[in-house]
Amino acid sequence: MGVWDAEIEVWPQGPDSPSIKFKGVETNRPYGDYWLASDFDSEFMGQATKVHSIVGYDLDKGMLAGTIIDHGPYAASMTGEYDKESKTVQWKTEAKDLNGRSMVQRTSITQASDGERVLVLMVPGKKEGDFTRFMQIRFVKRD
Repeated sequence: MGVWDAEIEVWPQGPDSPSIKFKGVETNRPYGDYWLASDFDSEFMGQATKVHSIVGYDLDKGMLAGTIIDHGPYAASMTGEYDKESKTVQWKTEAKDLNGRSMVQRTSITQASDGERVLVLMVPGKKEGDFTRFMQIRFVKRD
């Protein structure tokens, strides 16, 4: 819960190419008794970017579930599991690109401490079934 400052690093041409760094802010709040609503705001290459998500534990699916929307025409659906030992949520995201083609992304979010967590987004790689790092976000909670 609360407000988190974000340090974002993106590798648009792949992890072996130069990265682009920028900042953002995430605000999280409870949404009823079972869900968390999140608003993420940043500016990427001079363009404001907003992402909204709702996540929680879906009793029917028996796992974490969520929906993400941004400025694009499609919503993305997520399912995930939490590993208590590593303090990491592993998400599988089913999304569409701007042309409407389906794709799967993998995201891990690790709680480094009470006031810090790290998100790593992996996108499909060059080989079938391969994933490559596309983005990393370090979140630090505001006091």
